[in-house]
Amino acid sequence: MARLNDAQRLATLDEDYEQVVPASGSNTLPPGKYAARITRSQIDESPYNQSLTWELEFSTHDGSIRLWHNLEQRERLTYIKGDLTKLGYDGALSGLPAAAESFVGMAVAITVKTKRKDGNEYVNVYLDGPLDDDTLAPPLPEPKDPATIDVDIPF
Repeated sequence: MARLNDAQRLATLDEDYEQVVPASGSNTLPPGKYAARITRSQIDESPYNQSLTWELEFSTHDGSIRLWHNLEQRERLTYIKGDLTKLGYDGALSGLPAAAESFVGMAVAITVKTKRKDGNEYVNVYLDGPLDDDTLAPPLPEPKDPATIDVDIPF
């Protein structure tokens, strides 16, 4: 049962919710190997447990998908270091916040796998490494809100 407070908070968005068009597509790709381009690489704090996470978003010819690493789980450091090494990063973990955006635009190979556990389906994304042929990956998408400069406006 939803808490009344949650329902009241969501009620403030009801009118906007009715007006929007449902998003099409999915943030999940079917299992397989893909040529992809990194379209986002950022360090952020998880809203769930306030731990630092590294989020990578990959764009393929068939859609997009994300990979998250919890940077503060010691048992996950081996996987984080593996992915960073594949991207050519050999600095300290503490240098990742400054370097994260440098991965945007890289053409990489990824593998998507699904597994079922306790009646739920889970999607795992694996970074296989850089592509030898950059042209196999889709181009970087154009910015959604490109800044325009009107040179006729006097200052």
